[in-house]
Amino acid sequence: MNGMKRPACRVAAIVLGVWLVAFAVAVGHDRAQAQATLHGLTFPQRIAGTEIAGTHSFEDKNPGLGYSVEYRLAGWKIDVYIYDLRQTSIPDDAMSDAVKGQLRQATQDIFKAGYGNVAPRLKYAILDDGTRVRFLCQSFGYTHKTLGKVDSYLCVTAFNRKFVKFRMTTGVRAGSESVANRFVQAWTKVLWP
Repeated sequence: MNGMKRPACRVAAIVLGVWLVAFAVAVGHDRAQAQATLHGLTFPQRIAGTEIAGTHSFEDKNPGLGYSVEYRLAGWKIDVYIYDLRQTSIPDDAMSDAVKGQLRQATQDIFKAGYGNVAPRLKYAILDDGTRVRFLCQSFGYTHKTLGKVDSYLCVTAFNRKFVKFRMTTGVRAGSESVANRFVQAWTKVLWP
């Protein structure tokens, strides 16, 4: 009787092993498909310790508002937006009036979003390795309905006649600014290799 159980166990183990390999291949395939190209920008599947979690189109209902790509990082809400507001002359220059205007508009959107105790903190720029200004940023503190007190970061740039906006929010924590800035800094090599 024991001799009969061993082959059955081996068969079950082999079937389980084959299933696990097939599952791993399927998951790997799904992850490979997670990379997205929107408005001519290829969003990396993984960047600065994050991974794509999903995409959303605003174009269907609101042409000009583009797309968002959510990146997953424990304890963070990170979204990257690409859009053109139906403008055709967006200069590829972070110091342009157009990009400065988008930073002002996005800052106003944060104040209008209904968060509690919104407090702007620091306005700053992120440079590439050649010390060229690539992103204009603003940090905030506020109270989120579900997250409580948060550190939030907003950065805007222009790429290929499109605006690219980063929104990164986490519960108040030491070092959050470094994490947010490292994520945005990593994009200099994606946008301007």
